[in-house]
This record gives sequence, C-alpha cells and structure tokens, in this order.
Amino acid sequence: MSKRAFTLLELIIVIIIISILSSIIIQRTDKNDLYKAANQLLFHIRYTQHLAFIDNVFSPNDENWFKKRWQIQFHSIVGTYDITWSYSIYKDITLSGNDNSKRELAKDPMNRNKLLSGGFNSLAVDDEDFTKSMMLGNSYGIKDILFEGECGRYGSKRIAFNYDGAPYYGNLVSAEDQYDKRLTEQCKIHICLDDCETTDEKVIIAIEPETGFAHILK
Repeated sequence: MSKRAFTLLELIIVIIIISILSSIIIQRTDKNDLYKAANQLLFHIRYTQHLAFIDNVFSPNDENWFKKRWQIQFHSIVGTYDITWSYSIYKDITLSGNDNSKRELAKDPMNRNKLLSGGFNSLAVDDEDFTKSMMLGNSYGIKDILFEGECGRYGSKRIAFNYDGAPYYGNLVSAEDQYDKRLTEQCKIHICLDDCETTDEKVIIAIEPETGFAHILK
C-alpha cells in the first residue's frame, strides 16, 4: 500500500493556519494581561481610598495637613531600551511631591513585608521590598498610561483621596486649601498596550467625582 505525501500547497496551507492560530493566541494573552493589570490597578485604587478612610490626616497644628493625603501615582521609569510604567501608593509626609522615601509607602495588606510600589527611580526597581507586579510595563506589557479629563491637567498622573473618600487630582503640594484640586468631573485612566492616543488595545478605569467610586468602563 503506497503512502500519500503532503503536497507543497497543503504544507503552505497548514503553515498559514498555524500562523493565524498563533497570532490569535498571542493577542488573547496580551488582552488577558491587559485586564489583569486593570483589575489589579482597580483594587489598588480602592485600597488607596480605604487607607484615606481610616487615616484622617487633619491636624489643627499643621497648616499643610491637607497636602498629606494618601494617593496613587504613576511613574514612567526610563530603562535601557524603553520606558517602563509603574505606580506607587503613598502618603506625601515630606511634601516633596513624590514618593521619595520608603516610610511614605503603603504596605501590602496581603504581605506586610512588601511595599506597594513598583519602584520610583531607576535604581529602586530592583529592590526586593517592592511589589514587582506594580511594574506594569515589565509584568503586563503596558506601554502607555493616559489620564483623560480634569485629572489629566498639568501632566501629573495621580489621584488622592480625603477621609470621606472624595478624590483629588494633581500634585497636592501646590494646593491652596483642603478643597483645592478636588475632582469635579469623571476621571478616566487609560491603560494601553501601545500609544493610548492611537490604539484600541486598552482598558479604561473611571473614577467618579465626590464619591471616588472606581470602576472599569471598557
């Protein structure tokens, strides 16, 4: 009984089918990572608000008390070949406008030995105290973060909360009083696998004014 060999045309068709299936699987993996990153971020936004709930920073003896709220801030860390996006949860005790000290960082409620930061400078990213999954670029392939709306002013990618959960935008070091920079319209945070201005590969997290309720729009 003779054996039938594959023709060149059949081999080409098989190769094309495998390539298409591989492309679909890769895209699904990318999208899964995108939604994993979004869900993690959503949890951390809500946790930042929780920290603000249980830590009333008001002090009659400190004229800058309203500048020391719990906040979540994104950083673009320039690496050897690319920009890596990460974020941190902290209270700006030193009024530097950034998380420049480990003592300002929140601790991971699931592991008290870890700090809720993906690193805030090019050296810190290798620190074992930090939470690697908060390096969105390295962990999930996130290439860009865009803040849309009032919260996107001044290019400062951060959201802070007061003791009743209301959200604030921008760097609070320059706030004039406890009501300054309070969010008055919906904030949209775009998390993207490419340039946020051009790609559809994104998830959008919305934060509502007044209540600070955070949820996924897309």
